[in-house]
Amino acid sequence: MSEIPSLTVAGSTLQELLPPLSEQEAVTESARCLMCFDAPCTHACPTHIDIPKFIKKISTGNLLGSARTILESNLLGATCARVCPVQELCEGACVLGSEHKPIAIGRLQRHAMDYVYGRKIDIFHAGKSIGKKVAVVGAGGRFGDAVRKA
Repeated sequence: MSEIPSLTVAGSTLQELLPPLSEQEAVTESARCLMCFDAPCTHACPTHIDIPKFIKKISTGNLLGSARTILESNLLGATCARVCPVQELCEGACVLGSEHKPIAIGRLQRHAMDYVYGRKIDIFHAGKSIGKKVAVVGAGGRFGDAVRKA
């Protein structure tokens, strides 16, 4: 089992609730998925990530494709993998949960996102400028700072 990462903020140590999955653990866990046609896990996800699709990509070793599938639906995929209440949402809807342990969807999502962000891989690239500007109402000043740096 992997060591649980920790972060020190303002003198207190914050720890991850669950350790990250190793490559082998992620492949083994993803192989348990039944790839349901109607995918109740996807319907339970507030951002409607195609969960069977990203899990299938993990099982075949395509972590970049898995992360892309996640990010196409949810640009905060790495954050949501850690803070989303998966027990009540996607994992709570997993059909394996009634008889067996549900698929660890949140940890699999974290595995794919950590792979991409840990290697600083850019999945999406800005298109060519067409000379127009966009305003995002209610995003605050920090959003504008991030856009100017992009």
